Amino acid sequence: TGEDALELAAVIDEIWPLQLVDLKDMEQMKVLYQLLSHLPHVVEHYLDSFIFPETCAHQGLKLSACGQELGGSLLFDRRLGFSGTPSDLLPVELGRCQYEKGSDGKMLHFLTSPAIMSALLMDMSWTVESLLMAIATGGYNALIDTGALITGFTNYEVAAFLLDHGLDGMEGVVFLDERDRK
Repeated sequence: TGEDALELAAVIDEIWPLQLVDLKDMEQMKVLYQLLSHLPHVVEHYLDSFIFPETCAHQGLKLSACGQELGGSLLFDRRLGFSGTPSDLLPVELGRCQYEKGSDGKMLHFLTSPAIMSALLMDMSWTVESLLMAIATGGYNALIDTGALITGFTNYEVAAFLLDHGLDGMEGVVFLDERDRK
């Protein structure tokens, strides 16, 4: 409001030059705190320079290990793990993967259900571009390239192609980059 602006202007007029700030003067400190405590850059500087170095222990070196090393008995006597990837490629010490019963069946049921998916028969002379064009203009909501048919394109390039050549009504595409990030 106008009243607040006038009050702020009056306070700003009373701000002292930096060399005159007295850290022991509580009135000055209160005014400075009110002015600076909500400025993101000031808060970030305070946290990075004073708080985090004192409260967050950190190391200059990064500890790294592969799944075989982490799952083995070299580091820990007892190990528990979870992965969404169905694979028996585990450290010997972990034993065989214990799959949830029915998971594969549920996945196959949904991926083959006509209520959820459909198949498109392509000509024998199909190309990656013609396949992408059929997808872009076919009214599909998801593309799962389980057969790795789309080669020579990055996931980003596939997403850009689909957006440039169709996908009417779609404002964006979610894809995984080369580091499996959305």
